[in-house]
Amino acid sequence: MKQIKRNSVDRPARMVMAVMVVLAVCWVTDVAAFQRQVTRTGANGNSASRNTTVTRSDDGYQRDVVRQGPQGNTRTKSSQGQWDADSGTWTRQTTATNANGQSTSASSSVTGNDQGYGKTTTVTGPQGSTATRTVDGHWDANTNTWTKSVSTEVNQ
Repeated sequence: MKQIKRNSVDRPARMVMAVMVVLAVCWVTDVAAFQRQVTRTGANGNSASRNTTVTRSDDGYQRDVVRQGPQGNTRTKSSQGQWDADSGTWTRQTTATNANGQSTSASSSVTGNDQGYGKTTTVTGPQGSTATRTVDGHWDANTNTWTKSVSTEVNQ
């Protein structure tokens, strides 16, 4: 049996190729996607499934979840989040739909600054009633005090 000696040129070429692959993978940062499907089957043979898809961008994400129960009823939930660097604001919108087709939505925005933050969340129910929660937190350096105020308004 003849032994083959590796040529010393092969190793540097493989290293260069490996580095190029790593750089190519790291360079692609525009969009990243993830998908997962899970199915569970109970002892009686009934099964339920969940399919989750998440897509990330430079300034946010999109997440969709579809759940199907053992009787075939389907629920969905969709969320989008986005960062606005100009205003320093993170926004998020979520919509959930139950098996009867009724939807509930929520919208949030958070803005921060050197002294604190502000957050507003509005939830809209299936019949159109809304609830808005506003939170303001800020730091007072003169009194060395953190203050947080919360208010909620419900419209039916």
